[in-house]
Amino acid sequence: MSFLKEKIFQGRTFRVKTKLAFVLALISGFFAILFYLNISTENPATPIVGGSYAAKVAEWKDFFRRSGSAKGYAHFASVAEKLPYNDAHELAHIIGEILEKREGDSGIGFCTNVAAFGCYHGFSGASLYRNGLAAVAGLSQGCSSVSGLGGRMGCMHGVGHGILAHLGDESLEQALLACAPFQGDSKTGGCYGGVFMEYNYRTMQSSTGIDLRPYNPNQPYTPCEEIKETFKEACYYEIPAWWRASLEKDGDVKTELREVGRLCGEAGDAGLKAVCFRGVGNMIGPRSEYNYSRMREWCSFMPTEGRESCFREALNHLLQSEAGKEELRLRCVSGEIRYEDFCRNPEETSASPATISL
Repeated sequence: MSFLKEKIFQGRTFRVKTKLAFVLALISGFFAILFYLNISTENPATPIVGGSYAAKVAEWKDFFRRSGSAKGYAHFASVAEKLPYNDAHELAHIIGEILEKREGDSGIGFCTNVAAFGCYHGFSGASLYRNGLAAVAGLSQGCSSVSGLGGRMGCMHGVGHGILAHLGDESLEQALLACAPFQGDSKTGGCYGGVFMEYNYRTMQSSTGIDLRPYNPNQPYTPCEEIKETFKEACYYEIPAWWRASLEKDGDVKTELREVGRLCGEAGDAGLKAVCFRGVGNMIGPRSEYNYSRMREWCSFMPTEGRESCFREALNHLLQSEAGKEELRLRCVSGEIRYEDFCRNPEETSASPATISL
């Protein structure tokens, strides 16, 4: 081949290669756009589960905007199952607030009992915070349709959060009185429990998701000593969780719980002491990550008089999952626990207590 022909051939080859590269680039760009659109609409990037509270709110809000409420909640539920209790419950509050703003009253239908009913808490709290006490009756009706063990009480707990967030800490008794028509027969948990939890933790009123009220070692029982008799049991049931959070130091669970046990042992009359120890168990249930052995060990840090009340109350939390029910069944069959409300019929695959406090 002559030098001239060779140069012509190389030139043509270069132009062909250039055109081919250009076409391939266009095709690649086209598919990249499709891939991006698919990620953005059908499979949006997973939002963060760590970081600041404000950052989580912003990312999950955008995630729900891009994926829709149904897919957004389903993804949250799968993520929450892998998180520690506190992180999952906080995130569930965020999701409930997002659903209330996106869907209005109907949004409560997306919530489930994931992360100790946290979605209901966030949803109800946001509705009341925005709409006032006029929302209480409707939310109570919505809670009545919530299925599952402890469903209504777990949902009403969120209503209590919202009532106090709307009225403010200085209106504690007014908030409890607003709960009273919807509380039912239970003297603890439910709407009352939500009011006291909001008073102690300010979860709805804080930009960081939690803002513990100050702990004064000289007045550890405030407001339970001053509150009306009608609400004392609810107050003493909730206050151990606040004590533990206030006393938390370097992950020394044993020291924290022993101090909480001491405070319960010196709280009011015998009836209120028993309620207080039950409240410790209610706190230990989720804090133990629903671990039976850990529940038993942590309740053993209570004074002798409070260990059984603590442990029985903690066991209630195992009834919220099939794995927990199976754990209870096996412990009943082996004779390790003999509580009638959990072991009525050891041959059954699950226990069913008469009541459950959340």
